[in-house]
Amino acid sequence: DYAIWQRQLFTTDYLKADLDYWLSALDELPGVHRFPTDRPRPSVQSHCGAVITSVVKVDITHRLQQYARTANVTLFMILHSALTVVL
Repeated sequence: DYAIWQRQLFTTDYLKADLDYWLSALDELPGVHRFPTDRPRPSVQSHCGAVITSVVKVDITHRLQQYARTANVTLFMILHSALTVVL
């Protein structure tokens, strides 16, 4: 059974090696941004946030899809890249 195999896998040295790999791989990531904020950061993050809904106009969507096809990427990749640039 897959669940039993997975549980056994997580109790072996494999999990430690996997965890060590990811801790090492992610060790050099930049920390929290240093942009000025409107209020101080809490000492413990709550991960509570808001949702902002926005509708992209049809003509812009079509142009983005066309650009994605030209660049041989997905629309998700285009939008994700744009969000990354903004952040």
